[in-house]
Amino acid sequence: MSPRPDDAVGEQYVTITGVINGPTVNEYTVYGRMAVDVDQWPSTGQVLSVVYSPKNPDNWNFALEEPPED
Repeated sequence: MSPRPDDAVGEQYVTITGVINGPTVNEYTVYGRMAVDVDQWPSTGQVLSVVYSPKNPDNWNFALEEPPED
């Protein structure tokens, strides 16, 4: 993961890497680059849910967060 910029404010680009585990892949390494507010910078070891194509796990996106139950 890219280090958090110390003197930046607002959105900055971060490169992340991780592994996908699912019904069709096991420990499949993926990479991504995204704009993130420096106050919401991802951390090493953070677990994020993703969705991916079973035919091409390189075609992945972050899963939408589920709304809280009432």
